[in-house]
Amino acid sequence: MDFTVEERFALLGLLPPTGNLLTMKIIHDLRQALAFSEKDLKVMDIQQSDGRLQWKNGVGPKAVKVGQKAKSIVYDELEKLDKDEKLNASHLLLCEKFEYEG
Repeated sequence: MDFTVEERFALLGLLPPTGNLLTMKIIHDLRQALAFSEKDLKVMDIQQSDGRLQWKNGVGPKAVKVGQKAKSIVYDELEKLDKDEKLNASHLLLCEKFEYEG
């Protein structure tokens, strides 16, 4: 799957901080794959203001291999946010990408 900068930030923020050993290994691998390199960060010129991240320059989409279990984890997290009525605009991009329709 290809992820834009915004999708990468949204997905990194969505992944659960806890789980069983298998889940945490999958989440760790996905976090590593989505992470920004030092070169990316330099090009993007990321600034934090009022608790929000902003960047001046973009980097192209990044291809990340997302396995079936990782897809299931993301889908479940989107479903939880939806049920709690806590989805936001950045999550909509992920809903489309992970085919979550509520």
